[in-house]
Amino acid sequence: MSQVDAKTLAKMLVSEPVQALIFDMDGTMIDSMPYHARSWVAFAQQHGLDIDLADLMRRTTGRNGLECMRELFQHEMDQAQAWALIKQKEQLYRDLLRPFFQKWPVSKRFRSKRMQRA
Repeated sequence: MSQVDAKTLAKMLVSEPVQALIFDMDGTMIDSMPYHARSWVAFAQQHGLDIDLADLMRRTTGRNGLECMRELFQHEMDQAQAWALIKQKEQLYRDLLRPFFQKWPVSKRFRSKRMQRA
């Protein structure tokens, strides 16, 4: 599949009937790492952890949620406990990213065109 610029992609997405869309924007269409970093800081603060952010990012970037939680808390944990923590961290990330995403020009145009067609 060839790459297309954001403007062409937006036109394609609003010109054809669609039932569902899946976006993998995390690190592909936007630089989300600053938001991940901020969410790790907020998450650590909520859990009373003092972290070296650069070190944590180095140790967790590219790893799955379970590995990240075990790395952050420095102990083994069952998947249920890890998933509860992952949900908390991801909610912080989404809350931090939402204002940026809502202002993102492609997002605004896309939402507007989809609403016109709904």
